[in-house]
This record gives sequence, C-alpha cells and structure tokens, in this order.
Amino acid sequence: MAAAETYPVHLDMGGHEPGGMLALAPHQPPQGPGSGAAPGGPPSGRGPGPEGPPRASGWTTGRIASAVIGAVLALCSLGLLGAGGGAVWADTAQRHGGYVDLGTASYATAGRALVNGTIRVQGGWGWLRPLIGQVRIRATTTGQAAGVFAGVAPAGAARRYLSGVAYTTVTGYNGHGQQVGHPGSGMPPSPGSTPMWTAQAFGSPTAALMWTVRTGDWTVIVMNADRSPGVSVRADVGASLPALGWLATELLADGSVLALIALACIIIPVRMATVAPANDPAARS
Repeated sequence: MAAAETYPVHLDMGGHEPGGMLALAPHQPPQGPGSGAAPGGPPSGRGPGPEGPPRASGWTTGRIASAVIGAVLALCSLGLLGAGGGAVWADTAQRHGGYVDLGTASYATAGRALVNGTIRVQGGWGWLRPLIGQVRIRATTTGQAAGVFAGVAPAGAARRYLSGVAYTTVTGYNGHGQQVGHPGSGMPPSPGSTPMWTAQAFGSPTAALMWTVRTGDWTVIVMNADRSPGVSVRADVGASLPALGWLATELLADGSVLALIALACIIIPVRMATVAPANDPAARS
C-alpha cells in the first residue's frame, strides 16, 4: 500500500477569512547549495548526472591502414609459402631418376603415328631455360609392336614428313583434350634416314628421348619402330628442373619474411589502439 503524501499545516493567524478554512501548502523540496539538486535541474537521485567528455578511440587512420596492409601482406605470404611447399613436394616426392614427373597418359590410333599439338616456344621463354633444363619424353608400347620410336622435329618439317600418312594429332595431355584423325595411305620414310630430328630415340618396349627446349615451333612424333599401323603407347613427360630446389628455398624464405612483416603491421597498431584509451586523461576521469 502506497504511503500517503503529507503536507505541513499552517494556521493563518491574520484576519477573519470567510469560511474559516485552513490553508494547506504543498511540500516544496528545499533549494540551495546543500540540497543535492541544481536550480532548474532534476533532484538528486532522480536521473543521471553529466557523462563528461566521450572516451576517445585508439584507432586512428594510420593504424587502420597499417592493419589493412598487414592483412594483404599476410595473404601474399600464404601464397608464397604454399608455392614453396608445392615446389619442395615436387622436388622430393615427384623427382625420379633426376627428372620431375609432369604427367602420364595412354594413347592409341589406328594410323601410323601419334603427334602432339604444336609446342610453340617464343623468344621470351629463353629466361626459363635454366629453370626447365632438359625435357624427357618416354613412350612405352602397349600394343603388339616389338619396339617404339619417339622424335622431336620442327613443326614444318614434321608436317612434310607425315604428308599423305594416316596419323592422329593429340591436342591435350594427361587424358584431357581431343584426338583428331588425319586420313592417308602412305608410309613415312624410315626415321633413322631422316635428318630433321632435334632429338630421337628407339626402344623396346620403351623409347626415352632427352630434349633441350629451344625457341621455335616443335612437334613430337611417336610411331612403331617398323612404321606399322596401330600405335598404342603409354607416354610420360618429365623435366630436370635444376633450379627447383633453389626456387623452393626462395619462395619459403620470402614468404616467411613477408609473414613477419604482416604480423608487425597488424599486431603493433592493435596493441597501440588497445593501450591508447587507457592512457587518455578523459578516460580516467
């Protein structure tokens, strides 16, 4: 039950008033320096006082920019570290006999030869030669032929060599791409009697040729050793990649340095932004 509000009673001792009524004056809270309330403001205990100046944020434009730059550098460092890790894996797990395996695929044709799409090496690729080193192409017969031949020749000379011969062009590798047949009824000259080859190899059941990449347009031709129709082989390609170990080390080192810079760009502004408000005089008042 709510308590009744009390009012002080004042007896008017002056002249006679009609009705002889007692005048009741409502209670007024005291006003003054010790009353706990400022003139014209809310009484003490009935509302919040002044909040004071707002607390300053520790995040300045420069600190925000540093954190953003650090995040970008962190992503770049992850890319370098990932590439370096992949290079280490290729140089260790994929290297066999001094060559890094680049892929294996099987092909077959009813014609007398299997031909790859033209390999075009532009002049700007010269700087990659120390990285690529030597290319190894191995072809292993999987059909009835006793032996197999593999050779690399300039693209124009290869087209003239196979003129009028039934063969198949392979436009992809690792089982991808298309195979395009070319009709013909002729037989190509003996590979051993043709001086057009930049690199060539005979083998039974495997022919392995070593080719140093040079500027130009090149074609790889694989045939049965006796030039008979019905070529069926399993081919694999590898490269010596002599600079792969050095490249892996450089990528890992650069990625590690970039990661340290990224951490500094992120941690330092975060630390400064956290400490700055605590040192702000307005925050302590």
